[in-house]
Amino acid sequence: MLVLLSFAAPLLSLIGYFKLGQTLLYPSLATLQLLALLLVLQRVVVEVYVLLTGNRDRASESLITVLIGILMLLISLPFVALFCVSRTDVLTDLL
Repeated sequence: MLVLLSFAAPLLSLIGYFKLGQTLLYPSLATLQLLALLLVLQRVVVEVYVLLTGNRDRASESLITVLIGILMLLISLPFVALFCVSRTDVLTDLL
């Protein structure tokens, strides 16, 4: 999907649909960057867990690290919604 988008967005911009290409490309890049940040943070959580417990064998499968990863993913969902389509007033109305 991202490979298709990486070719389609600049091509659309090239033929005159600049706003459409920009609308397709920037939210997907921001979401991809957020996912990369979450992956790095998950690795940091696993390494901190290994540092505290001394158990490297099953650290990535530990319940604590998995729950922290799920919590980080749930916390990041409003940011993904902001990147894609939502406005801040829609998200604040949900609170």
